Amino acid sequence: MEVSWQLTNLDGSVVYIRDSCYQPGLTIFNYCLPNTGCTVFRIKDQYGDGLAANGYYRLYLNNVLLHENLDGQYDFGEKVYFGCAPGGFCALPFILSTGSWVTPAGLAEAWYSFTPADTGTYQISTCFAGNPCPTKIWIYDHCADILLSNDQTGASFYADGGCPQGALANLYLAGGHTYYLRLRYADAGCSSLPIHFSLLYTGAVAGCTDPTACNYNPLASVSTACLYPGDPACPNVPDLVVLEDELRNSMFVDMIINPDACAVDEGCLRGTGPRTIIRFTTHIKNKGGQDYFVGSPPMDQAALSNQFMWDACHQHWHYRGYAEYALFNSVGSRLPVGTKNGFCLVDLECNDGGAGKYTCENMGISAGCGDTYAASYPCQWIDITGLPADNYTLVVRVNWDKSPDKAGRIEQDYANNWAQACFELTYAGPLPQVEFLENDCPQYADCLGEIFGDAQPDCAGVCGGLTQRGDWDGNTQRNTADVDAYLQAALSGTAAATECRDLFADGRIDVYDAALLQECNLYANDLNHWGVRLPCQFPTGFENGEDVVSILPGLLDTVASTFDIQILNPFHPVIGYDFSVSGLDITAVENLAPGFDGGLQFNAATGRILALSPTEKRVQKSIFPVNLLRIHYQQLTSAQVCVTDVHAVVNAKYQKSQAGTGPINCANGGVSAVQTAGPDALQVYVQPNPFYESTTLFYANPEQKPMTITLTDLTGHILRAYRNVRAESITFERGELPAGIYLYTVQNGQAMASGKITAW
Repeated sequence: MEVSWQLTNLDGSVVYIRDSCYQPGLTIFNYCLPNTGCTVFRIKDQYGDGLAANGYYRLYLNNVLLHENLDGQYDFGEKVYFGCAPGGFCALPFILSTGSWVTPAGLAEAWYSFTPADTGTYQISTCFAGNPCPTKIWIYDHCADILLSNDQTGASFYADGGCPQGALANLYLAGGHTYYLRLRYADAGCSSLPIHFSLLYTGAVAGCTDPTACNYNPLASVSTACLYPGDPACPNVPDLVVLEDELRNSMFVDMIINPDACAVDEGCLRGTGPRTIIRFTTHIKNKGGQDYFVGSPPMDQAALSNQFMWDACHQHWHYRGYAEYALFNSVGSRLPVGTKNGFCLVDLECNDGGAGKYTCENMGISAGCGDTYAASYPCQWIDITGLPADNYTLVVRVNWDKSPDKAGRIEQDYANNWAQACFELTYAGPLPQVEFLENDCPQYADCLGEIFGDAQPDCAGVCGGLTQRGDWDGNTQRNTADVDAYLQAALSGTAAATECRDLFADGRIDVYDAALLQECNLYANDLNHWGVRLPCQFPTGFENGEDVVSILPGLLDTVASTFDIQILNPFHPVIGYDFSVSGLDITAVENLAPGFDGGLQFNAATGRILALSPTEKRVQKSIFPVNLLRIHYQQLTSAQVCVTDVHAVVNAKYQKSQAGTGPINCANGGVSAVQTAGPDALQVYVQPNPFYESTTLFYANPEQKPMTITLTDLTGHILRAYRNVRAESITFERGELPAGIYLYTVQNGQAMASGKITAW
């Protein structure tokens, strides 16, 4: 599943083909598509490492080469468009220059590219009498993987007003950089009509260009008089404030189903599947007399920055200092459900009603202007799924580390960088009930009584104490000795899961607790690793229900006195595992996974076996069971040798996999090997099962024989049917299927396999 592709219509709402490559060597895929005009080929890579060494792909249409990627590198994905008319999307835009323009009639949404020759301010206007309906303007600083929306989300700049029946955008653009302009009517009834608009260069920014001056303008290219500290004419400094009324008045409870592990990687959600969230609006104003200047994200995604973080999962930059959301319980302890949010810092509204000058490629907030993240935006929430009943205080703060802006200016006041709202969480059965406490929300004070202070009770309940979660030996340091102590405790199976030691908060100690501590030790100071998550904030962790892993019995050799264990992990590499076996007396364990250095350990008395790679070496993904390790035993103690329990499996993203033993977990004792199927028998593995959005059937088909695959309900009614399938997998999309049990059948001319699939 690491490399997959789709063939869709332009906006991705219709998927014609969805497929993946699961086997090495040259493979040719042939598809027949409807002749519907614009089609998009999207190839994706889950890890961003491209194809294997010497890998490449070519895309043909009617035997004519459309596109080729000969080095197999494309980061996390790329797109190829064909059969598309110009001007309808950013990848094939009209070319724009300054002047007056009219969009073509019949084009519901027009796209233009513009590369300014000069750095300075530009005005885009649709304020023309010939436009019969209100219009909208979007500006993007890139084209790949744009997040399209009806508002500011995903755009560098957005305008839907400024003049009657039109929109007005005044913005700062960098010379030589290509921007993408998107225009359309707000009213669908006018969508086929042309839009009259203009693009004008209004001049270079004038201002003081000396960074040591108190009136330094970081965007200025035309120098004017400078003022220096001590001059009574020096302007005021910036002063950012979070509008508390908007926070409180915008809060509401929502339920979403999250199929996206990226949302967990980014810290926006704490798990996949159904989540209960509280949405709210964050509105930040600059009430000071001077701009708060942030600047531009790095051009290189690999660049180190103390202001910006590159999100490889969703392919965009985050500004670190926009807003932090923190949740405190009734005793003042901060809970690991908050996050940091900020795609960019822009002038979205100004006191004088005019347009500001800062955009996502030159970030900041002008004096008297503000930026708003609406409650409808992605990640503009806190995830309260599974929180205990209690009274909570949500705190939203900006520039919480009191950093000066890029021009070195510090804020006038930091006390107003906070806003808070309170709510009570209760449960009626399993359902959460939230009451927002408008009149009972005392100003948050830390455990030392300081208003908006940072003092916290430690995990032993001591205010400002030094007892850290994960510090097993209690020496005030978390290190590899503590990780080893966790592994030994998991192996014994007798350690108490105390408040300070249970890092996953599941009431037990296993290899996943050790892995979470290892992640903290390795990456404590690597902000890019954590993204918008908060480093080393325990309890933490995420069980990825879509990453299904099976630990299976392999070869039982009663002559050599060995028992092989296999693993089936088609979605992610594995760096740690923890399971138990029964029916034999273990004398030694031996790694069989190439390159893995997990430091295998076992408990002969309980049959428990675990491993965790200290260098993050991986058990590579496989769509079929492969050998994981070999157990050497002294004697068999039962008629069957079994994998009795899978305690935890840790994937390479430090997520807990959805792990189990598989449908067959035992091998009969006293035989030379487990029974194997004939050469034409079909073995089908379904991952995940049960499933929410989609599930994939894996089966061996090295000769690319034509397969027939069907999905039926329990009455035998055929719901999906696929014929002449020559790949080694097929994905069933959930679509409109209700929750329930379904039957699949996979067959070719010689063999057949069937089984059950459960949709949640």
